[in-house]
Amino acid sequence: MELPFPRSDSFAVEGYEPQPFPEMVWPVLSKLDLKLMDTYLGYDVTTLRNIKTPMLEGYMMIWAIDKVKRVSLSRMVFMKRMVFNEVGMGPNEDYDFPSFSSEFIENPGNTHFLLDLQATRDIVIDTWYREKYLDPVAPIWKEYQDVNNDINPNPWYRAFQSPYSISGRHKPQDGDRSFFPRIVECLVKYLEYYIDNVLPQATPIESPEVKEYLKKRKQSVIEQFRTLDPGGGALIKALGIEEGKKLLEVLFS
Repeated sequence: MELPFPRSDSFAVEGYEPQPFPEMVWPVLSKLDLKLMDTYLGYDVTTLRNIKTPMLEGYMMIWAIDKVKRVSLSRMVFMKRMVFNEVGMGPNEDYDFPSFSSEFIENPGNTHFLLDLQATRDIVIDTWYREKYLDPVAPIWKEYQDVNNDINPNPWYRAFQSPYSISGRHKPQDGDRSFFPRIVECLVKYLEYYIDNVLPQATPIESPEVKEYLKKRKQSVIEQFRTLDPGGGALIKALGIEEGKKLLEVLFS
């Protein structure tokens, strides 16, 4: 299968062989009618397709699709040791379906990942929303409880989590990383569910009042990620203020 991004093994990594995350998610992600974006949020995002500094190399791909504000797929290698991967997307202002949020981080000593379908509505009040978009993923969530072994320490992040959030920290056993593909497998199954079930069911918001409320809520979530995410400082240090700010605003949007 032809890839629209550099192969994972084109980036030097020392001390271990990381998972080829983008290649593993691409067969599912490529089912979407992806249209490559050159500008986003007023930024020239073509520069993010080929990132290379003394501290960091990699890419962030940004695509447009119907109903979604943007689709992102990233792989970034820090100091030839830590590898950050993510795939994400969420509704534009006309829709209220959950956002798909994920990251998979590897270094020689461990891996850390986050995976969730983050609701845009109050699922305590709007129980129909949970039943429509979230509850059908329960069988996958139950199947992969062996990888779900971590609680995020940040209360601001936990406030956004759904009942089906999965996160974990795992260490190689005597250098054996053979368990790690199962983590990505879980993520791919969530992504496949999202693409095959969530997106097709999504219908436009009808109420102007609800639309305005959700717009404010989404903006609050975005601002908290941009200011509180612990990785922001490292990205700005690695990329410089201008490119680092651009990447953070695109990543958390």
